[in-house]
Amino acid sequence: MGRNAQEYREWKHHATGIVLVELPGGEFDMGSPEIEPDRGPSEILHTVTLSPFLIGKYEVTPAQYEAVMGSSPSYFKGNAQRPVEPAAQSQQFSPRSRPSAPLRSTVGVRLPRRLLGNRQAG
Repeated sequence: MGRNAQEYREWKHHATGIVLVELPGGEFDMGSPEIEPDRGPSEILHTVTLSPFLIGKYEVTPAQYEAVMGSSPSYFKGNAQRPVEPAAQSQQFSPRSRPSAPLRSTVGVRLPRRLLGNRQAG
């Protein structure tokens, strides 16, 4: 597809129609300082390094979700081009999470999640 207005490369996934944008890697600090009030025990401040990655430019539609997973978890039916509701998106959107998914061996996409193990992008 080329590059967008911000000069990031974009692709359209042929099997699902999902438009993907390549974002550069980088580093950031994750967690919170020890002096922060109400800091939880899992909020240890550490540096996270990300490699470049692809992410969907738009929200996943029920039609796209179904192309990957075999069915749509959307509560609201009737318009397959509306975004999948956030509660439904909490499921892992990956061919690996559902072996019987119709495109399991060719799609290779999943929903972004909070950093996996606080080490890499999801």
